[in-house]
Amino acid sequence: MPSVTAQAPRKDQLIETEKSAEFEIKFALRSWKIKEGGPGVHLILDNRRVRRLHDPKKTLKLGDFTGGKPLDEGFHLLAILPVHPSGESVKPTKFKSPIALVPFYVGKKTEPTWKDKDPLVILNAPTSGSVRSEGLLFDYFLVNTQLARGKIVLHAAISGPDLAKGASIHDWKPWRVRNAQAGDYLTKLELFHYVPDSFESGSAVSVNLVSKPMPGPWASVTREFVLEN
Repeated sequence: MPSVTAQAPRKDQLIETEKSAEFEIKFALRSWKIKEGGPGVHLILDNRRVRRLHDPKKTLKLGDFTGGKPLDEGFHLLAILPVHPSGESVKPTKFKSPIALVPFYVGKKTEPTWKDKDPLVILNAPTSGSVRSEGLLFDYFLVNTQLARGKIVLHAAISGPDLAKGASIHDWKPWRVRNAQAGDYLTKLELFHYVPDSFESGSAVSVNLVSKPMPGPWASVTREFVLEN
């Protein structure tokens, strides 16, 4: 099981706004050797964009996620994921998790929108790139929650050129989407949980379990990407 230790930024670190774009991300890997065409690391800032690392000598700055511009003031969340050569994230075992999550601030400390025990879904793939014959790998990483039929479900959807598909995912495994063409795409993941809901029918009161979105801004994610021939 690989593991990642974040070194910079540190948890809850405050970074000056004018220095945020040039701030270098540093981390240490154990039991995971990255190389071109092989295992790698995906870095995801605020669940918006994926940056890939397959060269152990290459480094990334926070500005690489923003086109070289300073980050917005306030709370941010950086995820660092070891990934297989296919791009699929390494999943945790019962006692160990490979992910590093780093909450930090830019400019000023604000109320955090995610805390250590909050449910979180991270969209790892698909990302912009070339059309592949094997289809799109729809991969995600879950934190502080587990999929279980009748308890928690993940709804996934994708739309693009001549393509509109959705799935209700009850087991933690990637979703493969076929027949993707070149063009602009929109994807969405959203965690739902089953909660009791009562209603009256005559003199009787019935209680059923209904599926409702899990609360919080990190229980869902929407992302755009582009495929090219």
